[in-house]
Amino acid sequence: MKALLLALLVACTPAQRTTAVATVSTALIAADWYQTRTFITPECMEMNPVIGTCGEKVHPDVYFPIVIVSHIIIGAVLPKNWRNVWFAAIAGVQGHTVYSNYQKGY
Repeated sequence: MKALLLALLVACTPAQRTTAVATVSTALIAADWYQTRTFITPECMEMNPVIGTCGEKVHPDVYFPIVIVSHIIIGAVLPKNWRNVWFAAIAGVQGHTVYSNYQKGY
């Protein structure tokens, strides 16, 4: 599976590659939003200091749309050769967060 994904990314044009990585990173932010809203905030177990342990500082339904829009805007204004780095870094951080939440049963 990993080899197939790598082959598809290699076969893509640079613009298609950027779109793919941006889509994956955005989907992972959305998955984190779902986990936070559904499981973590109601149980007061949120680790993000901006949101607060129970969502008391910034509600997840306010925080995550701002994060998604900011993430896309930052990627769009970066020089072309840095866009994939940005989106891949976000995908890595968010992928780790979502997987960690999953391992904890969320």
